[in-house]
Amino acid sequence: MACGGAARTDTLRSPLEVSSLDGLGSCDASEGLTLERGQPLTVLVHGNHSAVDAFASLATALEAEGEQVACYRWREGGRLTYAATDLRAALEALDTLELPRIRVLGHSLGGLAARRSLTVEEGPALATPMALVTIATPFAGVSSARTCGLVWARVLSLGAVGSICRRLARGAKWRDIHPSASLIRAPGELGPWVVRHLHLVTEEEGHCRRRAPDGRCAKFDRVFDVDEQATEWVSDPRIERRVVDAGHGAVVMDAEPIRRVVELLAGSEVGEQRPGSEIGDRESESESESGDRPSGAEFPPDSASRPAGD
Repeated sequence: MACGGAARTDTLRSPLEVSSLDGLGSCDASEGLTLERGQPLTVLVHGNHSAVDAFASLATALEAEGEQVACYRWREGGRLTYAATDLRAALEALDTLELPRIRVLGHSLGGLAARRSLTVEEGPALATPMALVTIATPFAGVSSARTCGLVWARVLSLGAVGSICRRLARGAKWRDIHPSASLIRAPGELGPWVVRHLHLVTEEEGHCRRRAPDGRCAKFDRVFDVDEQATEWVSDPRIERRVVDAGHGAVVMDAEPIRRVVELLAGSEVGEQRPGSEIGDRESESESESGDRPSGAEFPPDSASRPAGD
C-alpha cells in the first residue's frame, strides 16, 4: 500500500487501486479512487437497495466544501454485521494513509453498519480521528419487522416466517433489523477514536417522493418514523441528535435537504476537534410524534434507490 503512492508526493493512492479492497471506490461510475494528502475524507455508506448514484448529489456538495468523498458498497443480500466487518477492514486500510480525519456517513440501514464498524468489538484501535454521521437510521429497530424476531412464530410456522422475512428484507439482514435483534439491543461501544456521532433524524411524515399526473402522491417518501430512529440503545456522550424535516430518500438526494445536512456537518466540525466532550442526546423542539406507517410499507427499499424527481 505504501509502495503504491511512492512515485507521487502530492497524492495517496487508495487501497482500492492498490489492493482491490472490496466495496470501496468513488461515488460515480468509475471505480478508481485517488486521495489527496492533508484533506479529510468522508466515506458514504448506502442504505437498503440503493442505486449506485444515490449519493451523487451529496458527494458533489461535500466535495464543494473541500471534502474528499468515497462510497462504500456492501452486499445487500448478506447481514449488516458482515457489512460492518468488511467496512472496518476498509477503514483499517485507510487508517494507514495518515489522513487528518475520516468521517463515516451511513444512510438508513447503512447507518447501522457504519456505527458497528467503529466499535471496539470490530477490531484493533484506529489512529485516525473518526467522525460518525447517521441519517434516518433505525437504531430502535424496524417496527414492521417485529414478527421476525419472534422465535416461537418462526418455529410454529415451520420456517415460513423466516422465509417471508428474508424475502421482504431482500436477504439475511432481516436478522439484524428487527427490534429485538442483537445488532439493535447490543450495538457495541464506539471506540475512543470516534470524536463525534451526529445522528440526523428525518421527519418523513407527509413527504412525497413521486406524484401522479393528477397531483396525488403516488409514492410516499416515508420509510422510518421518529420512534424507529430513537437512540436509547446507542446512547453515548458523543452523540448529538438533530431533526431534519425531509423525506427518507430526499435527505441524501434533493438539493434543499442536502444543503441542510451539509450545514449540520459543518457545524459539527468544532466538536470533532474535542474528542471526549459531552455532547448529550439533544432533541430538536421540532420533533413531533409520528403517525401510522402508510400501508404497504413493510421492509420497503430505501427511497434513495430511485433517481431524484422519480
